[in-house]
Amino acid sequence: GAKHTFFAVNGATGALQAAVMAICGPDDKVIMARNCHRSVYSAMILTGARTVYVMPQYCGVSDLPGGITPESVEEAVNENPDAKAIIITSPTAEGVVSDIRKIAEIAHKNNMVLIADEAHGAHFKFSENFPDTALEMGADIVVQSAHKTLPCPTQSSVIHIGGNMVES
Repeated sequence: GAKHTFFAVNGATGALQAAVMAICGPDDKVIMARNCHRSVYSAMILTGARTVYVMPQYCGVSDLPGGITPESVEEAVNENPDAKAIIITSPTAEGVVSDIRKIAEIAHKNNMVLIADEAHGAHFKFSENFPDTALEMGADIVVQSAHKTLPCPTQSSVIHIGGNMVES
């Protein structure tokens, strides 16, 4: 379902860095989930982009961070209309999925690129029992780490380009 897919080595770390560096430059503002992988933090340093954090929900029962709500994204977008991109992790390493469909709508309504770290969700496309993929829900750039949930050797990953916000 991607317009274009790039195969990458160095796992989702290198793929996420490439995705962020393709979109962001010095002093660009990025709305970013606070529970993003550390590779996204290093990408912020490499690009010189400025980060605005969105906090994940907290699940007191499991004592784990939950998903990113569309409401928190919309609030961050309203406070930072000059942001260039939104970056979220879905699913998280613990399996929590955010409402990417609504977050993508918010991003696109405000001319922002949505980058989804779907490293732990490369298998979603292969069963109707899994959630829709981030690409199916409207994310513009989706990074999947094939070696985490698919039978791929070493640190293989993919960068999918979808929608009309990003040229491949």
